[in-house]
Amino acid sequence: MMKLALKELPTSPGVYFFKNARGHMLYVGKAANLRSRVYSYLRTNPAERDGAGLRFPFQPNPNLPLIKQRLIKETSIIDWEETLSEIEALLRESHYIKKYQPRFNVLLRDDKTFLSVKITNEEYPRVITTRKIEKDGTYYGPFTDARAVKETLKILRRFFPYRTTCLPNSGRACLYYHLMLCPGVCIGKMSAQEYQRQIRHIKNFFEGKRKKIISRLKQELKKLRPQDDEQSLRQAEKLEFKIKNLEKVLAMSRVLSFGEKVEGDIIELAKVLNLQEPPHRIEGYDVSNIVGILATASMVVFADGVANKDQYRKFKIKTVRGANDVAMLKEVLHRRFGRHTATSYQLLANSWPLPDLVVIDGGRPQLGAAMEVWQEFGLKIPLVSLAKRYEEIFIPNQLNPLVLPRTSPALHLLQAVRDEAHRFAVSYHKLLRRQKLLGKKRPRTRW
Repeated sequence: MMKLALKELPTSPGVYFFKNARGHMLYVGKAANLRSRVYSYLRTNPAERDGAGLRFPFQPNPNLPLIKQRLIKETSIIDWEETLSEIEALLRESHYIKKYQPRFNVLLRDDKTFLSVKITNEEYPRVITTRKIEKDGTYYGPFTDARAVKETLKILRRFFPYRTTCLPNSGRACLYYHLMLCPGVCIGKMSAQEYQRQIRHIKNFFEGKRKKIISRLKQELKKLRPQDDEQSLRQAEKLEFKIKNLEKVLAMSRVLSFGEKVEGDIIELAKVLNLQEPPHRIEGYDVSNIVGILATASMVVFADGVANKDQYRKFKIKTVRGANDVAMLKEVLHRRFGRHTATSYQLLANSWPLPDLVVIDGGRPQLGAAMEVWQEFGLKIPLVSLAKRYEEIFIPNQLNPLVLPRTSPALHLLQAVRDEAHRFAVSYHKLLRRQKLLGKKRPRTRW
């Protein structure tokens, strides 16, 4: 498993290990793309990212949290293990964390216990997530990526419906039954024996027995096929459809881990825009008004590719009269970035850190307004605008806009930031219009 030449890092899913000089495990993580994930921890230049190798000792990415920078400074060996899919990587990560109990996995969990999947010891077992381990069920985990676990269960439940809160044979159908996510144990639609068989498939999944799930389903199908009554034929048809789709899901490598997928998208965005480092904090801006009335603007923040709504800000336009979106945008950017030149900056730096990338909703005029603010304050922050009609990316000092394939992960991330900025600006504008109609005072904004 030892691989000291990082240029050999594959782009496949897997588990990676950071070790100290003595070979002791410091940290275990999983990845949809091993190369992108491991390189995101390190200070690299384009040549190194293309596979020319990395200098030792490893230099941490300066945008990482301090504790992760400390992890990289203590790391002397980086190993990895490839897996067939991201699902398998998730399970292997859990296995190695339990086996080695790496110090930095504990330090990086913010005093929280990891999430586990629990299958209760009941006649009709429930499948739930928990952070507390007791002697009342079968536990799988712990898992470091809570989002991936919940997404995994959401997909599993479509194939193998299970109960969470309803009471068996209570005579009243629960909401999940109507959503086809509970097999109807609440109204006696499934016997305890049949239900236990359903739960066995879920246990096989978390025990890594993917082939066993498919083989058991095919055995069930084989029993149904000789029977020519209408009910058996209908059940066989449904089971064939389930097997076909489940095989596809189990083979997919990116369907279950949203967090790791986004990290790969951030690195892809950095490459597309020729950024020196992946943009860990992205800010998006948009303006909303109707012919200049009750004009508002929004600032949204994506931290490591995920919307951080605690950092969102709303603006009321103060100086522009009439429908002039470009001038309104310039006012907002001036107010937002002017605070970093104010004497009170030190008091405000924690809540308003500078971004690594700014995304403007609009085309070349909006980009030009932003560039004027950049020039005034001497800002070196990467800046782009994204025009909705043709999804053109306008970049400062570049004559022609960049047009990415509609399937590009980098484009998807920019679209997510742009669309969220638009949604947030419009929702605030609607609130002000509604309050004006009802004769209420305009609400206070954060700034």
